[in-house]
Amino acid sequence: MCVRPCFPALHGLPPEVLKIIIKYLGVESLKSMRHVCRFLHQYIEQSEQILFKEWRLRGEISAVRLELFSDEVATITSIEILQLSGESCAVDDSLVHLVSSHPEIRSVRICSSNCADRSLRALMSNPDIVAIKLDNSQVTGENLELESGFNTNLEVLNFKGCKNLTGTGLQSILDRTSGAKVKELNLSRTNISLEHLTTSLPNLEILQLYRCENLTDEGLVEFLNNTGGSLKELHLSSTSITLCDTSLLNISLSCLELLDLAYCHHITDLGLISLLNKTGEGLKRLTLTETPITLSEVDSIATHFPSLEELDLSFCFDISEDCLIRFLRKIGTGLNLNLEDTYASVDNIRAQFPRINSNY
Repeated sequence: MCVRPCFPALHGLPPEVLKIIIKYLGVESLKSMRHVCRFLHQYIEQSEQILFKEWRLRGEISAVRLELFSDEVATITSIEILQLSGESCAVDDSLVHLVSSHPEIRSVRICSSNCADRSLRALMSNPDIVAIKLDNSQVTGENLELESGFNTNLEVLNFKGCKNLTGTGLQSILDRTSGAKVKELNLSRTNISLEHLTTSLPNLEILQLYRCENLTDEGLVEFLNNTGGSLKELHLSSTSITLCDTSLLNISLSCLELLDLAYCHHITDLGLISLLNKTGEGLKRLTLTETPITLSEVDSIATHFPSLEELDLSFCFDISEDCLIRFLRKIGTGLNLNLEDTYASVDNIRAQFPRINSNY
């Protein structure tokens, strides 16, 4: 191995440029580059501790390759894998190996895999892990075998598309995190109803329930009542809720900034008004795309929304122009308004509310 660099032009690059170049190289390329000359070998070894802590593995990665990767890389604080292939047992083995080899890991996201409860148990056994995202996996949550309250640092839990996740399993997961620090919970496209969950989530800020087909009004209200009023984003699009039970909410949603009710084909005007009256003046985005609301109960809105920036009423065919105008007078008028495929006249709206920006 030579002492001087083989490529003077590469050696002459500013360190920050060289860092950018090697940051985009894969593991195999880095291994090859180490063998070019002593300069590159030493530079990459020194840079790895700084640069290569957060990894994003593109494409399909096999369970065997993940184990090799875990052995090849010195430091992993965050890893995202788009697709981890292999049978459930092999995938679980690879993730258990990853966690045992890298106790410094703080965030794991596997976008698609057959990992199951053994992987989840291994991840949750790390008391310092902050984010676990196992989208489209086989986890049920029912076989953790961890002491209650074992992990108190988890802030992000993402089980989007985990069709095997059960209510009992979710309760078990939340109990074993103690719920104290959880800020983001994604249950989109699961079969969860949210009924009979009792864990308190006092710091929850983001709740994603998109396409939870079994979600019930009772379950939603019960769950929201166990939060601490810190919720900033509530995603309920494409669910079957009516919002008829929101009058039973015993907490304020005064911190809410985003409310997404798109494609909720069963919500009622009274339910919507009841929910809006639980929110505060900080609401910035309200999405009601393709809902059956009429806004006929608009006079019952008790809250103004001076911070509202985006209002999406596209494909709301049952809203009359008169009700819309009354609604806009209630909520404030300095916003982006989507009226695509509604019966309201955009010209009339613009004439009365010149501060509104509408492209339709």
